[in-house]
Amino acid sequence: MEYGADPNLKDVHGNSALYEATKNNNDNVVEIVLKHGGELSLSRSLSASALCNAVYEGDIKCLERLLKGNVEINATDYDKRTAAHIAASEGNLAALKLLVNAGADLSLKDRWGNTARCEAERVQNGSVLVFLDTLNQGIDYS
Repeated sequence: MEYGADPNLKDVHGNSALYEATKNNNDNVVEIVLKHGGELSLSRSLSASALCNAVYEGDIKCLERLLKGNVEINATDYDKRTAAHIAASEGNLAALKLLVNAGADLSLKDRWGNTARCEAERVQNGSVLVFLDTLNQGIDYS
């Protein structure tokens, strides 16, 4: 970067340096690339896939790196599900809190008309439901 390398060049698969560093758990490279204007440059579908996979796998560090890279937080998969839907259905409260803090829209409905709250109710996840209730009451949840 010190010699003028373009932080946003893509490889033959269309992946940016920031995305490669993000998915390969390299926080130092993520910081350097971001500092020099690097972008994830992910399509909407790849954004959804990366977010949903990080949440499903419980990889909070990857989720944090994606959020640092300004991933499209409300990107939806083929079933119109967002990472918030996955977090609620998996009972991943830590991921759901990160997503909410990053601006996730919890009112989005999947192709069956379900919101993140519907998913938490379906699996009867009490801690996620309590958290969602605090959002409706304006309680500080940090």
